Amino acid sequence: MSLAIGVIGVATEDPGQSLPELVIVPARPGADEPEMETRYTPDGLEVVLPAFSSVAKLVDMLGRHQPWICVPLSEARQAAMAGGLARVVIDPEGMA
Repeated sequence: MSLAIGVIGVATEDPGQSLPELVIVPARPGADEPEMETRYTPDGLEVVLPAFSSVAKLVDMLGRHQPWICVPLSEARQAAMAGGLARVVIDPEGMA
């Protein structure tokens, strides 16, 4: 199950699912610090920032060679909004 955090609020299939305080985000080396990586949704219509509730979930989805960083969810959300993205998706399904 994935959880989408929008600019306006939180949407999830399971209203009882709690938000993690820290998330694991795919990243790549940047000039001064790592840069968070975005992905297209499975339908190819939207670019989002994927975030994972554990390293194991990131590895299951993106592979063991994917670099990552651990950041507060609030920081991931701020980075997404600064990059013009509408959503952070936690534990996404079907992204590569």
